[in-house]
Amino acid sequence: SSLHRAGDNVKGTIENWQPRNVVNVSLKGANFRTIQNAIDWCNVQASATNPYLIVVDNGVWDEALTAVSNISIVGSGRTFLKNTTSPGHIVTITDISNAHYDNLIMQPTVVSAVCFRDTSVTASTELRWSDITVDGTGANGATGWNFLRTTKSQIYNPRIICHISGATTGILFNNTAETWVDIYNPIMEGISSTGGGGYVLV
Repeated sequence: SSLHRAGDNVKGTIENWQPRNVVNVSLKGANFRTIQNAIDWCNVQASATNPYLIVVDNGVWDEALTAVSNISIVGSGRTFLKNTTSPGHIVTITDISNAHYDNLIMQPTVVSAVCFRDTSVTASTELRWSDITVDGTGANGATGWNFLRTTKSQIYNPRIICHISGATTGILFNNTAETWVDIYNPIMEGISSTGGGGYVLV
């Protein structure tokens, strides 16, 4: 794993990535009213040569999401994702590739919830995130990213916010001998007094 600090000449990937298929999620006037319904529908057609992009409208979306290969998600403005049901993980990722996540605000609300829970076990998994905010103000012990197994990931401009007394970990790496993650231009805000908000290697 490597950590690239501010000043590196990097930027996110969504703006340079133009899938031919775009669907919209909004409470009115869109293809779908929930993000997971959009993912499930796109998954029937999506492939490496036929990727889909889901554009999510402003607002707060309370869902447990399962990430899928060749389907990317971008927020169109202030797009908040959370999951108020136990265990509270927001996005679960297992052995997927060709997926991008951009311009999203993750708000864990359940104790020890994980915003992006990557349980991948194959080296082919490859994901990219850019401009993701993890606001850990509402869930004691929450984690922004938890890389549990082998993965290939690039994270651009992550912002970790922690304004609570309990530790909130920004990015947690497990099985580091098998993990390949690049982090570009991280921003940490309101680090908790108990040691949260940082990058932890386990």
